[in-house]
Amino acid sequence: MKEYLQPWFQALDDGRLIETEEQFIEVLTNAHPGRVQTVNLQHLHLAKFVPDALASLRTADFVTADGWPLVYAARRMGHTSCRRVTGKWLCKAVVDGRLITDYVILGSDSTACDSFQKHAERHGSERRMCLHGPTSEWDLGAIADDLNRLGPRLILVALGAPKGEKLAADLRADVRGSIIVGVGGGVEMATGRMPSAPAFIERLNLEWLYRLTNEPRRMARRYLFECPPIAIELLTVRRDAQR
Repeated sequence: MKEYLQPWFQALDDGRLIETEEQFIEVLTNAHPGRVQTVNLQHLHLAKFVPDALASLRTADFVTADGWPLVYAARRMGHTSCRRVTGKWLCKAVVDGRLITDYVILGSDSTACDSFQKHAERHGSERRMCLHGPTSEWDLGAIADDLNRLGPRLILVALGAPKGEKLAADLRADVRGSIIVGVGGGVEMATGRMPSAPAFIERLNLEWLYRLTNEPRRMARRYLFECPPIAIELLTVRRDAQR
């Protein structure tokens, strides 16, 4: 098996797959602190070439299938209840009150964070901190100290891959008592500041086509060249070759 696929299948073997949205909420509510990575094909592609991306996959405390090829791969390995669970869904769950918690946002921008807070606080969620600006200027030691002092239940790392996953993994070593989740553009999507596929398109498994149509320059290489070979390799792994 290719090295960059091994962490995904190892997580399936180890029982670290969060199979459904309901199970995700249960983990956030009751589980020990840790880091959740919502794994998609782009993460696996990056893991082929970027050591930090591979390391973040290996060290995740929990994973979800953020993409239908990963859902189908998990089902082939016996996880028949597996559904797609995304960072966008998590952010929307906080915004619309399906998940009530105290949270921190690292990344995104002030407008999106303020809009997120406005909606979430109507349902009882509380924002403890929101950090913006160039990550090159962030002091991770000071951020970890602030997070330990504030003690949020949920930390949303709203940065793109692989930067967001690396930062989340680095914080995991020093932050106590929180669940850390990389959500990419989930905050912007949940607040309407970034195009988000309608529900019926998601049900048809065509969100990738919606994003490609709306952001062709940014998404063409990913969806037309980088992800298809990963999907083929993922879905053709033999059951007896997963270890």
